[in-house]
Amino acid sequence: MASIVETAKDFFTACETGKGWDGCKAFCKALARTRIEKRGRLDDRDIERFLAAGFGKDLLLEVIAIVAASTITNYTGNITNPPLEAALRAHEWKS
Repeated sequence: MASIVETAKDFFTACETGKGWDGCKAFCKALARTRIEKRGRLDDRDIERFLAAGFGKDLLLEVIAIVAASTITNYTGNITNPPLEAALRAHEWKS
């Protein structure tokens, strides 16, 4: 099983380069909407759709862990307002 860091890197690389994203874009959108509407509670049908799309149970767990880590990071960042790391400043979004 790939580590969470490896999976996240692969996901972001796929998004940035367009490789693999078209194949899972609609599913990811539907899964995200389902998780929001159900307040994170996926039922058996949701999981079956994920598996039927060609993903494994190991990736389901990793996706859940990545979403959890991202959520807690966002909550913490909104409270503490940390400075942007130097390596990311070139990508800084400004309104």
